[in-house]
Amino acid sequence: MGVETGKKNNLLNKVKNHVGKDKLICALSGGVDSSVVAKLLSNAIGKKLTCIFVNTGLLRKNEEIQVVNTFKKRFKI
Repeated sequence: MGVETGKKNNLLNKVKNHVGKDKLICALSGGVDSSVVAKLLSNAIGKKLTCIFVNTGLLRKNEEIQVVNTFKKRFKI
């Protein structure tokens, strides 16, 4: 296991322990930052995560459909 993988696993474990049995919501705009956070949170806490898509008006035409479909179908979030 590489150093980066170890740091990632450590971070995911900290999040999992902090959330515990609670549920969490994440605002997802489709940008890099919120997408990475949503995926990492999903990896850490699974079905306890609910993402809410927020259209900030900065996506290309019809890109919001692609974002929602990617997170629902590919990532199962």
